[in-house]
Amino acid sequence: NQDLTEADVGITEYISDLKPFTAILKHRCRDFQVFEVDRRGRVASLNPSTESVSGTSTDVNAKLTPASSTAAVSFNPASFRDLIPEIVTCFSEIAGSSLAELLRSFLFQVADREDSFAAALATLAAPPSSCSSAATRAPRSPRAPKFPPLDLLLSPVDDKDTRRKIHQFFKTHPGLPNLVSDTLSNATLPVSTAVAAAVPPTTSTPPSISIPTTTSTPPTTSIPTTATTTTTSAVAACVGQKRLRDEAEGEEAGHDDDKGKGRGEGHKGSIAVSSLPSLLPSPSPPSTSSQIRLTHVPGGKSAGSNRSNGSGNSNGRAWEPWPGGADKKYVRFVLYKENMDTQAAISLLQRNLHIYSGKAANFGFAGTKDKRAITAQFVSAFRIDPERLKGLNRKLRFLRLGGGFEYCAEPIRLGQLSGNQFRILLRELNVAAEEPTATATEMATKACESVGKKGFVNYFGLQRFGAGGTPTHHVGAAMLAGRFEEAVRQLLRPRKGEREDVVQARELFLKKGDAKAALKQMPRWCVAETAVLSVLSKTPGAWQAALMAIPRPLRMMYIHAVQSRFWNEAASEAVRIRKEEARRCRESGGVVEE
Repeated sequence: NQDLTEADVGITEYISDLKPFTAILKHRCRDFQVFEVDRRGRVASLNPSTESVSGTSTDVNAKLTPASSTAAVSFNPASFRDLIPEIVTCFSEIAGSSLAELLRSFLFQVADREDSFAAALATLAAPPSSCSSAATRAPRSPRAPKFPPLDLLLSPVDDKDTRRKIHQFFKTHPGLPNLVSDTLSNATLPVSTAVAAAVPPTTSTPPSISIPTTTSTPPTTSIPTTATTTTTSAVAACVGQKRLRDEAEGEEAGHDDDKGKGRGEGHKGSIAVSSLPSLLPSPSPPSTSSQIRLTHVPGGKSAGSNRSNGSGNSNGRAWEPWPGGADKKYVRFVLYKENMDTQAAISLLQRNLHIYSGKAANFGFAGTKDKRAITAQFVSAFRIDPERLKGLNRKLRFLRLGGGFEYCAEPIRLGQLSGNQFRILLRELNVAAEEPTATATEMATKACESVGKKGFVNYFGLQRFGAGGTPTHHVGAAMLAGRFEEAVRQLLRPRKGEREDVVQARELFLKKGDAKAALKQMPRWCVAETAVLSVLSKTPGAWQAALMAIPRPLRMMYIHAVQSRFWNEAASEAVRIRKEEARRCRESGGVVEE
C-alpha cells in the first residue's frame, strides 16, 4: 500500500482543469481535525453552545439531570412496616389482589428479617466490655451477619406486559428493600418449588411439618385435613419447601449416617425428594406460563448482585434505578480523541469501565474517524452511568468525554450522520512543473475557488482503503469470496512505519506460524490483529472464526472498502460519460452548462 494511487482505487476522472499540486497532510495530528455532524445538524464538540439539546448539560463536569423527576426514597427499616399497606395497594393495581396478598405476607417476613439483621449488626458493632489490653487495639470492622436468601414465587402471569410492569415495580418503587425479581419458566423450576407456587393464597394457619432426626423410619408430616385448612400460605410453603429441598439435595453434608459422603439417602435431618409432593395437596396440572420469583437478602445486597448488568457493573453494589427511565436506555455523548483510532478508543473505554463481556455493542458510533487526527464524534453507551463516563476524564490521556450528556432511546449506528466538518493544514506545498510562475498559495486559492464554483466528485479517498500494508478492499474482497485464510494473512502483513514490536509480532505469525507468540508480542491497541490471533492461538486453522472475532464495526470497514471501490469506479465512469457528451455537444455547436 506504500505505492497506492488514486487510480488503484478507481479514481480516474476529475472535473477541475487545474494542474495538481502536492503538499504534506497530517504531518502532525493537529493538522487534520474532524468534527462529526449528526442528522439534526449538530456539530460534535466538547463544549457545545447552540448545538446542544435543550435541557441537557453542556458542561463536561456538570451533573446530568435524570429523565425521571420522581425523587427516590431510600429503604428505611424503621418505617418500612408502615409503608407495606401503601406498597401492596400500588402493586394490586398492576398485578391484582391475589398476588398483592402474597406480597403482603412476604413483605412482613422481609421486615422481620431486616429487623433481625439490624439487631445482629448492632451486636457485632458493640465495643467489648472488658478492659483488657485488647481494648487498646484498633477495632476491627464487623462483618455483616449472613442471612440465607428468602424467595417468593408468584402465581403464573400470562401477560408479558404485566410481567414487565411487575419487574419495573420492584426496581423503581420508593421505599422498597433491595428485592431482585427474575422470570422462571416451569421447565426450570424445582419440583418442590413448583408445588409450593401452585398453592393458592389463604389466611389459614400454615401446616406444621415434622422432620424426624433419625433414619430408622421414613419422614412423616402432619397436615390439617379440614376443609378450611386444606390449603396453606404460599409464602410459608415456599420458604418451608425451600428448606426441605436444600436438605433433600444433601446440603447438610458430613453426618454420621452417611459417613461423611454428604449426599445420598438416609442422612440425618433429610427426607427423600420423592416424598416432597405428599407434603401438600395435589396441585392442578402445571401452567405453561412464566412465573416471577422475588429474592431478598437483608442488608441491601441482593442475591443477584454478583451478576453483571451488561455494563460492567458486577461489583455487588446495591441496585439503583436507571435514571433514564424505561424508554431511554442509552447515554449519548461526544468522544474527543487525539492520534487514536475510533475502535481503539472504544476498547480503551471498555477496559477502564471493566466491561469484559466482549460485546462491542455496549457502545455505538456512526463511523470510524481518522487515527492521525483530532476528531470529535457522537457515541452512545448502553446503560452506563454518565458519572462513570465523566470520571474517565481524570485518568485517560488523549481522550475526553463530554459535549452535553443526554439520554436517548436508540443507539447510534453506522451511517447515522449527515457529514463531517474539516479543518486542514497543508505543509510544504509544491506546484507542478508546468506552472513554474504560480505560487503554492495561488494554486491552493484557485483550487478552493474551483470547489466552491463547480463542486467536486464525491469519491472515497485513499484513507478509506487503509494506510500501509494490504489495502482494506483487498481484505474485504477475500472475505466476500470465502478465501478466509488469504484475508487473515493479508490483514497481518507488515505496514509502513510500524513499531518494531508490531513488525516482530507479524513476522512471528507469517514466517513461523506461531500465533501464540505473535499474540503475546502484539500490542493490545492493534484491535483487529489481536482478535484474529487470539482465536488462532487456541484453534489453529479456524480462519473464518478468527475474522468473525474482529469487532463488527471494524470488520464491516473491510466490506465497505469493497463497496467504496465500486463507487469510485462508477463515479469515474459517470464523469467520463458526462465529459464525452459535453465534447460532442460543443463539436456540434451546442452550449454546455458548466
